[in-house]
Amino acid sequence: MKKIIMYAALAAMIMTSCKEVDEPGFVSDSSVAYVSVRVDNRPGTRASDENPGIPAESTLNELYLVTFDASGRVMAIPGSTLCYTLANQTGSYTDKKPEAAKISASSKNLVVIANPGGKLKDRIVNLKSTDTYATFNAAIAETSIEDIMHAGGFTMITSRSDKGMSAGNKIENAYVEIGNKLQTVSGTTSDADAKTEAEKDANRLEVKLERLASKLRVYKNSPIQAPDGAKADMSGWTVDARNTTYYPFAEKTLLTVNHLDGDYDNNFYTKDPNFFKDAVLGYSTGIEYVEIDGTTFAPKIFGGSWNTPGADKISYVIENTMNDDNQVFGSATRIVMEATYYPKFTPELAADADWFSWAGIDYPSLTALQDAYRGGEAGASSALKDACDDFTAKVKAANTSIPSGALFTDLTQEQLNAVQNGGQAVKNGNNPVIRWYQKGRCYYYYEIRHDNETAVNMAFGKYGVVRNNWYDLTLKSVNGPGTPWYPEVTNPGPGDPDPKDPIDEQASYLGVTVQVNDWIIWTTDMDVR
Repeated sequence: MKKIIMYAALAAMIMTSCKEVDEPGFVSDSSVAYVSVRVDNRPGTRASDENPGIPAESTLNELYLVTFDASGRVMAIPGSTLCYTLANQTGSYTDKKPEAAKISASSKNLVVIANPGGKLKDRIVNLKSTDTYATFNAAIAETSIEDIMHAGGFTMITSRSDKGMSAGNKIENAYVEIGNKLQTVSGTTSDADAKTEAEKDANRLEVKLERLASKLRVYKNSPIQAPDGAKADMSGWTVDARNTTYYPFAEKTLLTVNHLDGDYDNNFYTKDPNFFKDAVLGYSTGIEYVEIDGTTFAPKIFGGSWNTPGADKISYVIENTMNDDNQVFGSATRIVMEATYYPKFTPELAADADWFSWAGIDYPSLTALQDAYRGGEAGASSALKDACDDFTAKVKAANTSIPSGALFTDLTQEQLNAVQNGGQAVKNGNNPVIRWYQKGRCYYYYEIRHDNETAVNMAFGKYGVVRNNWYDLTLKSVNGPGTPWYPEVTNPGPGDPDPKDPIDEQASYLGVTVQVNDWIIWTTDMDVR
């Protein structure tokens, strides 16, 4: 996957507002120094596997600077109780050069945060001199993607270079080393002179920024390839299993995928707060799933509506990663696609017809299934009879106008038409049921691949979504019908994987092409069955 990095060369004057701190032992370093920063979004050509963001994804509206001493303690601004500096700039920083920032001369490392959302901004402005890097970088929970891609811009944070590093190496913090770029006020250097010196181009500190969000686009080929005589089309998609926690900076492990040129030498995988399995559930917690409405049996889609593949609809998510043995159905972010699917029937079914399936046999109509029920395929104690009787009970519960004494053979297509989301309505946990493809509706899912180049099962970094990576998924083919119900993680249907099942032991449902972009870009082929 490819990650986009934005460049910032630190040149900032920066406004230091004041905030009272009541902790005992508060220390404000009185030795004054300046550091300068220039912001450069580096528009223009990137490497083939990196792609620059659109203006909304790249604009810098606020820049916060937080410094730390050699031990990782947060440094207060000299003469103030404030522990951050806000660049004093009106409008975009794209081609601006804020004045040099006043900081403590004891500062050794710098972290720059652009456009922080509400929870992260609250974390920054409430830092105290008794805090540490761990305090700053503690997990932020119960949040949403809207908190890191908001009206004030996309949240970004410093990204350390991976130049000269190898696969398996880790980048464990967001520090930019200040080094000799610090201009200290002393007996021979006045405040004004130190500030002027810091603003010289040679003394500006270069900083790269990367977005905390991950980006998804889903397309479909037209027509979708399907088994001989079958017809399939995707009507929409949604993102399921969304992360609700994040670290401001996520530890990175470099992967074996190299970049020819650009901001990154290597692809990488991050570690998020849900990285390990829940001891009881066996899969990650802190994950939000699509829910099913108990009355209409319709999935409650994130954002209120399905996006349409092929229309360049973009979805953003919080990164969601996992260790190799936690790459299970309940942990990984996925896309779920709604489709219409019709197997080969003679004569061909109408575009809005219902069809049914039981034990691998497809029935082109309710009448055909009822004929099988009457004709001996459903004996007095047969599994088909039991399934049809269970089907009848579920249909009557969903359509209360059907007489209570009605049998399976009494049901009419008009009565079935009055049931919403019929395939979901007749699901009975993971017990075998008549699969009702109402108007051909079915669902497919695809766990998003990160490292597309590995063929090893359950390999580290194989699945997940990672910050500042862009995933383009193109549905190319389906190999059979999906499930007539939404594939819920918390309520799997018959044949659906258990949430603790390893992803690589499950049947592949989709044939997708995934491309992750500067932003880092990935391409994945998905075939469904």
